[in-house]
Amino acid sequence: RSVCIDARRVRRFEKVTLDFDVVDSQDSIRDPLLEEALAKLPSEQREAVELRFGSDLEINEIAQALGISRFSVRRRIQSALKFLEGAMKDGDLDG
Repeated sequence: RSVCIDARRVRRFEKVTLDFDVVDSQDSIRDPLLEEALAKLPSEQREAVELRFGSDLEINEIAQALGISRFSVRRRIQSALKFLEGAMKDGDLDG
């Protein structure tokens, strides 16, 4: 039982690799489509994405900073990335 639980913990928080930069903390966003897509995100999702990829914070650090559970942080980021992926593929920003 313990071996199964340990194996699940290792795979629980796999890092997501993106084909594009979400937020560049040094420069402004270069892709106008991405900038527009980020602007369409709800503020809670946008904030979580910016903290994760722009400030390079871990899920636990974001949860602590926002005062929410790490599961809520993961949900917000996953929803935002799903929207951004669709917007970048299709060029459709209506959701």
